[in-house]
Amino acid sequence: MKTVTLDADDAFLPSILSILADKSGFNIVTGPGVNTQERISVHLKDTPIEEAINLVVRAAGLAYEIVGNSILVADAQALSQEIGLSAHVIDLKFAKADEIKDLLSDLTEKVQIDTSGNKILVLASPKVIAEINKIVEAVDVPSPQIMLEARLIEVATDDLDKVGIDWEKLSNFTTILAESPLNRDASTGATDGSSRPPNESDFGGNLPDLGALPEKYKFEKIDGMDNTFKFSRQLYAFDIALDFLMKRNKAKVLAHTQLTTLNNRAANILIGETLRWAVTSQQNAIVVTDSVGIKLQITPTINADGYITTTVTPEVSSITELVLGIYPRKKIRTASTTVLVKDGQQIFIGGLFSVTDSKVEFKMPLFSNIPLIGKLFTHTYNSTQKTDLLIEITPRVVREGISYSDANNLTSNGVRILDDGQTTNLRSLMPELDSLNTAKSEVMDLKKDQKEIITPYEQRK
Repeated sequence: MKTVTLDADDAFLPSILSILADKSGFNIVTGPGVNTQERISVHLKDTPIEEAINLVVRAAGLAYEIVGNSILVADAQALSQEIGLSAHVIDLKFAKADEIKDLLSDLTEKVQIDTSGNKILVLASPKVIAEINKIVEAVDVPSPQIMLEARLIEVATDDLDKVGIDWEKLSNFTTILAESPLNRDASTGATDGSSRPPNESDFGGNLPDLGALPEKYKFEKIDGMDNTFKFSRQLYAFDIALDFLMKRNKAKVLAHTQLTTLNNRAANILIGETLRWAVTSQQNAIVVTDSVGIKLQITPTINADGYITTTVTPEVSSITELVLGIYPRKKIRTASTTVLVKDGQQIFIGGLFSVTDSKVEFKMPLFSNIPLIGKLFTHTYNSTQKTDLLIEITPRVVREGISYSDANNLTSNGVRILDDGQTTNLRSLMPELDSLNTAKSEVMDLKKDQKEIITPYEQRK
């Protein structure tokens, strides 16, 4: 690229343009609106020639256009309205035409979109069209996709207390049970913490001081695992406690679903029903539609460092009464939280409590139907049930070279066996799969030990 060095004080603009034309090899043509008596001062050193022309022309309050081997300098308004405009159609592959139009508003206002064909029509100069093509090429790329695995579990909170879980520490919004390094005792080498331990080499030989748990929750790394597999007992203990409740009908899975969404696009789950009722006026009637039940909106955003920012908005609603016997009145419990996790880490959210009051009546067959004395054979009492809705979400980036089903099969109990940031295939993962099978028996032993711990003493006898 040619450069120019130029020093001039209070020089005529045509003279400066003539010097630049000689240095660059371009022909420079000035329009009728250019003041030939304009004076400017220029001090440039080893500046690219096109940048020098741009600076000089802008300093004079003008604009320029490159047409072939010539540079046309004229008034900016006249140049944009009358000189060098041409139409250009751009076919978009991935981006939406209306979104691209907003990006191009600063370059030109003459942009039309074809939503049916996902095309944009631009009326601009060749220079502006070239800049537009560069922008479109940069943004019209496939958007990353994220697979979201969501599990909604309804648990009776009283039963959680019976198995020894401190629910006050787990039922608050934005509670995250995610992987982070353990603490290591320098003298004994013992570890404790809330997660599966990484390699010390990942942190320069020093594990950061994160995630310590109370002394009674000692979790250490399972021996014999390679760098890919890093297990600890805490998440398994949590899953075992839920399994313990489910087998005794104290907890139930309301939904267990997997769905894929584009980066920074919302995914919605609805477990409930749609209500419709008519609102009438003097002239017409309008049908109003509303949903009631459990709604979950998840919006994941992939960050440049491999983390996923996840915005979760749960909502639980129910009908409390019918106003005038027609119009439903809803009770809504909702919240919104944003968390930052690694690819494949789990997010747990709780705290959506529900209290259900019911009237239970027991009757003795035949005798309870006898007039006058039937009440003597009837027992009635009021029951109050308090439940909590657990939301478990696991976001995973869908990478090129591996299908959705493969990505799902390559996970086990929330632990990914794909290295972060790498694209691979199933055949290359066979050694890791063999290691996973070897570790499976150890994990099952952990579950067995944990089940014996939480099983009541009377049942173990």
